[in-house]
Amino acid sequence: MNKERLEEIKKLRETILEENDYRTRCVLASVFVSLGYMDYLIKQAERVQELERKIERYRESLEFYANE
Repeated sequence: MNKERLEEIKKLRETILEENDYRTRCVLASVFVSLGYMDYLIKQAERVQELERKIERYRESLEFYANE
């Protein structure tokens, strides 16, 4: 994961959550989406799921060979 991009996302998220004005909050949320941050986070979550499945398969293989 690109560390700089993640830091940008965290900062913008914090700004959105701290904003009290509803309209400004909506604009900031729109910027969040338009910058592709939402798509980026979804892709990263999908990648995490894929890696978790691979880890589970490796774990099962190791257990199989350990039991032989």
